[in-house]
Amino acid sequence: MALRWTISRALACWISLLPLLAQTVVKVEQGGTGAASAAGARTKLGAAADIHTHGLSQVEGVTAKSGSSSVLQTFGGGAAASGECAQYDAAGNLISSGGPCGGRENYSQAMANTTSAVLTHNLGTLNVVVECFDELDSRVEPGGIYVPNVNTVVVTFAVPQSGRCVVSGTASGATGGGAIESVFGRTGAVTAQTGDYSFTQIAGTLGLTKGGTSQTAWTAGRCVQVSSDGTRLESAGTNCATGAVASVYGRAGSVTAQTGDYNFTQISGTAGVGQGGTGATTAMAARTNLLPAYTGKEGTCLKVTGLGTDVEWSDCASGGTAPVAGQGIVVDGTTISVDPGAVPSSLTATASLSGWGSGVVPAGSCYEVSFPLPGASAGDAIAPGWPPDMANGLAGTMYASAAGTIVVRLCNVTSGSVTAPEGRTFRATILRTF
Repeated sequence: MALRWTISRALACWISLLPLLAQTVVKVEQGGTGAASAAGARTKLGAAADIHTHGLSQVEGVTAKSGSSSVLQTFGGGAAASGECAQYDAAGNLISSGGPCGGRENYSQAMANTTSAVLTHNLGTLNVVVECFDELDSRVEPGGIYVPNVNTVVVTFAVPQSGRCVVSGTASGATGGGAIESVFGRTGAVTAQTGDYSFTQIAGTLGLTKGGTSQTAWTAGRCVQVSSDGTRLESAGTNCATGAVASVYGRAGSVTAQTGDYNFTQISGTAGVGQGGTGATTAMAARTNLLPAYTGKEGTCLKVTGLGTDVEWSDCASGGTAPVAGQGIVVDGTTISVDPGAVPSSLTATASLSGWGSGVVPAGSCYEVSFPLPGASAGDAIAPGWPPDMANGLAGTMYASAAGTIVVRLCNVTSGSVTAPEGRTFRATILRTF
């Protein structure tokens, strides 16, 4: 009985100690965690949280790394100065733009009475805007702008200018969508550079005012014409005409031969009378086309109409057209000749004469000056023609001194000097009747 009581007593005591036994921490070496909390267990097991860091030099696959502390400043572009704006290059590297994001101050340079100004702006870009002003701050249009490098602009003027030129080239930011008007997006001499637009990236159609055609497609074999609204070139509705042409040269105005002109072997057909031709390919056919009809006009003569505007066939014996026989006109077959013994003829010549002494004919003196008259013979009778303003007191004669030569003789018949007719016009006429 005493033993049963003792066992019961011991069991009750053990049960009463179970809560205390449940709060006992099993050590790590006993297969436990050695701690009563998760954080404590991680610490006991050597798995406590800790900060793990790597330096920039340990980052693989990234070149030209730079930065300070825990901040990675640039990739691939080397060191960046404080305040500079970041941008991507063509390879996707983040690099410095070389300037602040807010832009740089515009560069201004004075000029004085010059036709060429070299602006060293040091903005580091080819994308610049240049404006020039005179001394009154009125805008001046340059004759030309040349951008030789990223830090220089050359401006030229048609006439010397004084004032200043301003260069700006730090604008940044994304551009709007849609078509662009420049293939390269910069001013100055255009040469291809990395990053330029290609035509596949440009929307729209280049218009006539931009040096384009305003046309996106052409039809083979068609001629090109200007559209009805005058804004573009387009394919004509039909193929180019072929065959005969009406003009030897294909253009209006004064006709002078040029390279590429048609020659007659390339022109089919015959030029009609209305086109300045004869409408025929032989002389006989040409006469038929150009003269009044021959039919029934045998033995008639061709004469000019009374109004003098055309020709017509007429009876050779009418209208004063009959030949006169005898000494006046002799008809010998188809030849009409003149009898010089019956028909008078004349020779005339005029000349402006100078050399009458010293410009004054002294009293009782005479001077002679000669001039040519082709056909004159020595001894021919001459009808003289005197200047209307020849001074009073001068008496003159003319005679043929030799073949083809007329001599004018002037004499002062007064007792005083008389002004000579310097530079005056004299005329000599020879009338021959046999």
